[in-house]
Amino acid sequence: LLDLLPSGIGLQFDNAQKQYNLAVDEAWQRAYPSMIQSNRPINPDFGPRARAPIERDMKLGFATYLRFSLSGALCASGVHLVLVPLDVAKTKSQINPQKYDFMSSAFASIARKEGLSTFFTGWLPTLVGNFMTGAVLYALTEFIRRSLSDIAGANALTYEVPIILAASGVASTLGAVISCPFEAVRIRTVAQPEFAPNAVSACKKMYNEEGLGSFVNAIPVFVLKNVPYAMTKFTVFDISTERLYDAFPAAHEPLKLSLL
Repeated sequence: LLDLLPSGIGLQFDNAQKQYNLAVDEAWQRAYPSMIQSNRPINPDFGPRARAPIERDMKLGFATYLRFSLSGALCASGVHLVLVPLDVAKTKSQINPQKYDFMSSAFASIARKEGLSTFFTGWLPTLVGNFMTGAVLYALTEFIRRSLSDIAGANALTYEVPIILAASGVASTLGAVISCPFEAVRIRTVAQPEFAPNAVSACKKMYNEEGLGSFVNAIPVFVLKNVPYAMTKFTVFDISTERLYDAFPAAHEPLKLSLL
């Protein structure tokens, strides 16, 4: 059982209380002060926090990362699919600000002049693009974060924020490259509804008339947009989740409370 304890942490027998208590080596404390000063206490009592000293990230295999990918794909594509009407109104407001000066007027004008079906323009590239981007973004972020944490060892807690920023930054860069061609098709179908009858036809026509460049020439813009967003999103999520667990340690136990 002692092998389960982290390096530098052991057991010391208390003669007065006739029990073993957790003890931290002084040299280890000096080497890794952040571990001692963190909000993760060394608690020998049973209960939600009793596992804090021996908590470890499970070694993940291909099947687990495949589930991460599928989870990210379903979440990202599902959410963006629901928000397609908002994307249509936003895009039309951006390309024609004189006609659609406010989002509310854009919704009303589109519904009145172009019909409700217009709000679902570009749903296919939105669904496919975000499915692929979500699959890469979430799985790759977790893989890089865990890899960097393993490299950092006991200093992983000290460099928690830089590790999250680095992992999400690299993953979102690749995600931006993947999403750019799909967004190019989506924006074209919304901005120029007469260009092609559907997204598949628009994709073929863009390639035949404008070449591959029309799908990828906006990658730098997407990188500048998506990378800060993803880095902020993952960092805020991870840090806020950790702080909530510190405030409500019992939330570690039941799945419903943990999800909440």
